Order: sequence, then structure tokens, then C-alpha cells
Amino acid sequence: MDGALFVALIGDNFDAHDYLDEAEKMGAVAVIISKPVSTNLPTLLVD
Repeated sequence: MDGALFVALIGDNFDAHDYLDEAEKMGAVAVIISKPVSTNLPTLLVD
């Protein structure tokens, strides 16, 4: 996943925002989020 863009989806039974730290450890370089969160990665907040 080195160099990947992580998209934090929300489903009926999960919220990928909970996995941002894991995504960073696996090599993600940026994230797309739909709610404000704390992360060291560059983010794009979408509605």
C-alpha cells in the first residue's frame, strides 16, 4: 500500500476512520475523510 490514497468509508457496520493509523503504518500517504479526525497524513475533507 506504499504511496496509496486511503479513502475512509463509513458503512452500516464499520467506520474506516478508525483505521487511519493502520493505513499510515501500511504506507498510505494521504486520506480522504468525511468527518474531522486527528492524523499526521495530508487530508481532504469531503461532505
